[in-house]
Amino acid sequence: LEIMGGRRGGSLSSYAVRLAAALQGGSTVSGAFLATGFPASDGAVIEAGETTGRLEDVYGELEEYYTQVAEARRQILSRSAYPLV
Repeated sequence: LEIMGGRRGGSLSSYAVRLAAALQGGSTVSGAFLATGFPASDGAVIEAGETTGRLEDVYGELEEYYTQVAEARRQILSRSAYPLV
């Protein structure tokens, strides 16, 4: 988080700085994500990972989910722009 937060510009670095601050302040991982502005559903999933000791698995599932969401958005934009070409 410190490396990501040290980069200038972009929302990713500001999220990293806020996450690091919340964690250093004693927040749980799920609490830090919620305090940083991530969706409540992500916080709940991360909290379940903390509770069960499967945080790494949960991060993998979230990565897969958001990759699928990004691909779906890309396809929708691509297909909606096609008639304009």
